[in-house]
Amino acid sequence: MTSKTVIGLMSGSSLDGIDLCCVQFYESEKQIQYRWIKGQTYPISPPLKKALQEANAEDKRLGSLLDQSFSQFALECLKTFLKQLDVKVDLIASHGHTVKHEPENKITVQIGDGTYWAQQLNLPVVYDFRTEDVLLGGQGAPLVPIGDTTLFKEYEYCLNLGGISNISYKQNDSAIAYDISMCNTPLNELAQKLGKEYDKGGSIAESGQFILDLFDELNDLDYFKITAPKSLDKTWYFSQMQPLFDKGSYSIADLLNTCCEHIGYQIAQSINLSESDSKRSKVLVTGGGAYNTFLTSRIEKYLDPSFKLVIPEPYLIEYKEAIIFALMGWLRVHSKINVLRSVTGATKDTSSGKIASI
Repeated sequence: MTSKTVIGLMSGSSLDGIDLCCVQFYESEKQIQYRWIKGQTYPISPPLKKALQEANAEDKRLGSLLDQSFSQFALECLKTFLKQLDVKVDLIASHGHTVKHEPENKITVQIGDGTYWAQQLNLPVVYDFRTEDVLLGGQGAPLVPIGDTTLFKEYEYCLNLGGISNISYKQNDSAIAYDISMCNTPLNELAQKLGKEYDKGGSIAESGQFILDLFDELNDLDYFKITAPKSLDKTWYFSQMQPLFDKGSYSIADLLNTCCEHIGYQIAQSINLSESDSKRSKVLVTGGGAYNTFLTSRIEKYLDPSFKLVIPEPYLIEYKEAIIFALMGWLRVHSKINVLRSVTGATKDTSSGKIASI
């Protein structure tokens, strides 16, 4: 496989913005290596953010308009980012933005028009990484384990604290990965009720009081009784968690506190009860939640002392998922496996993603 410089594009469920990164991939001693070049996050405008939050994939007309709006916004971000680079880019790989994810019905919808971007930028684009896996009976998620097992082998566990928390590790020589719980999605939704984009460092949560009954109710939700492979999307928060928040006259600070306790407990349990192949116990923590010191302290509270959380450099905290989608695009154009059935539950491993050529 030849060296290529790739832009990775990620827009997650927490709607912080569009993450773009530029990475060079190459092979050294039969190992895939990467060289970090640059990353940039472009905040999503309030009208587009609201439209994405309220996205209804059932309405095809509105869905098409939203796809156009998102694709145009992402195109402008890509143009700006490309101008800032002093390297030749070979490829763009895009996760897009998920507006509907129902793998049990063989449905997953990510907006972001790769063909349009390829035409406008005169660069090949790989996109729509999930559909093939879902059609093969898989969850279409999580997708990042291919990157965890390829680029971050020095860590026994890779924990992502994004809109949703997910984890990956090796067990019996197979990659195991799944969505653990909601994470920044409910925390940001609650903080926004106080007029804040998010709860910086978890300071509001730390000031709140713990609600034991709510904590028990959250932990008793059916999702936590299901074994992997399994996955979540933001609609689960609105249908399962939010009604529990709304039925009591709780303060936002108390809800944030209890929600952090719940997330921390579920993450710690997932790690404590895992059966990793490794005898070591370093846990790489990335995603915006890694900056929430109250949340990470709650994970440590419930975590067995033999495990150690590792908070890496900021570029890796913020852009690890974008780096991995860039890797997935590179693997796809070389017809290499980039989605693992041991993780998703599909009938086979695949080299997934549509390629929009120029």
